[in-house]
Amino acid sequence: MKKPVQKPLKEYIKSIEGLVEFCLQEYPETRESDKELFLKVWELQGFRLTPEKQRFFVHHTASPISIRRVRQRLQEQGLYPADSLTVAKRTLKAMETRQLFRED
Repeated sequence: MKKPVQKPLKEYIKSIEGLVEFCLQEYPETRESDKELFLKVWELQGFRLTPEKQRFFVHHTASPISIRRVRQRLQEQGLYPADSLTVAKRTLKAMETRQLFRED
């Protein structure tokens, strides 16, 4: 397996992709658990939990991804829609993104 090139931490923290790569590279436990990965990324962004709260999060809470998926599924069924301002912002952002790709 190819070993990734080591970069200074400040290069990794410029993007979420960089943070995730740094965590996977430097903290092997994050390769085995999304929750461990979430905690480490959030910690590098300044969010701190006590070791006891970290253990609780890892072993007893629903995954943020699972929560998002359930919300998304419920909203796709027409239940609990986002407010109109949020929908408008998302629509505008999607249009801007499509335009950006058309120009390239």
